[in-house]
Amino acid sequence: MLAVRNGSFACHGRSQYVAAGGETSDSVPCESDVPQGSVLGPLLFSLHVAPVSDFAAAHHFNIHQYADDIQMYTAFQRTTKSR
Repeated sequence: MLAVRNGSFACHGRSQYVAAGGETSDSVPCESDVPQGSVLGPLLFSLHVAPVSDFAAAHHFNIHQYADDIQMYTAFQRTTKSR
């Protein structure tokens, strides 16, 4: 169910989690959402995910964003052990 609260969209009965490297975080309730199929959906989604690029830059991650797909990555240099 979708409800408008204080000018933003709120979703009910949905949750989200992060999965990476075979591990899964705890599931937490989704507090806001962009309604699918709405005229303003693409704009609202863009505004919703805009801070992701700020986070990536602050933590030296590279980022690729296209439509609703976001990839963050970083590179590490292999170091050799000294004997």
